[in-house]
Amino acid sequence: MSLPETSHRAATDADFAAYPANLQTIASAQNRQAAWWLISVTAPDQLRQRVAFALSEIFVTSDVASSLSNEADGLANYYDLLANDAFGNFRTLLNDVTLSPTMGNYLNMLRNSKANVAKGTSADENYAREVQQLFTVG
Repeated sequence: MSLPETSHRAATDADFAAYPANLQTIASAQNRQAAWWLISVTAPDQLRQRVAFALSEIFVTSDVASSLSNEADGLANYYDLLANDAFGNFRTLLNDVTLSPTMGNYLNMLRNSKANVAKGTSADENYAREVQQLFTVG
């Protein structure tokens, strides 16, 4: 538990430096996935990585058919956030996930306006619903 976290962002960037995709200037999903496999199999902090994986199955984001499909570095940063909070408390984890730009992008918090009765609009409550249903006992 005291071993330092192995960074997925650094591994993603290293994989991109070694194997850049054709005509791309930033890391791709393939670079992030290769980094994930490398860390999952060879990193010294296996317990932390396995807890981070379990957390990623609860605090879900995805690069499949979403606005995050070209955000490999953002997704790697998000996974690092989960690994960093793997042995912490739930309040800190939920706060970090809530403030994560990746989660904000994935669950429609980006540019979400508050309700306006005069215009007949309501706020998007997608993230609040996910917190209640998936991230907690709900």
